[in-house]
Amino acid sequence: MLRIIFHILGVVLFFYGCYYDHTFVKIPNTSSTVTPFGGKLKYLTFLNAMLQTVYFTMAVLNDIFGSNEPTPSHKPVVRHIKDTMFSALAFPLALFVGEKLNRIIWSKEVESTVKSGKKKAK
Repeated sequence: MLRIIFHILGVVLFFYGCYYDHTFVKIPNTSSTVTPFGGKLKYLTFLNAMLQTVYFTMAVLNDIFGSNEPTPSHKPVVRHIKDTMFSALAFPLALFVGEKLNRIIWSKEVESTVKSGKKKAK
């Protein structure tokens, strides 16, 4: 029961995040002569959120119609799709996006902290 609640919560949160980002967040145009290409679909963070929504939806479907046994004799199709999606797309992309985002955001802060620490040590 806790598993299905967790997966439904994941679907709701990621779906609402994608909906809010698509509807209310406006990307400023960089040029008035060139039409924007791809819109929000060119951003890996938005694609990752959409993929996580699809993955959690598949996890809910697996919780309802499939099986979560550790070693089933025959895996249902829903579970096979969910497992493949997780291992090939959802986990690697989430790890990549999270790591790159943290590296971009935190690199300046860590760099300034290290520099200030070196100045204090001298």
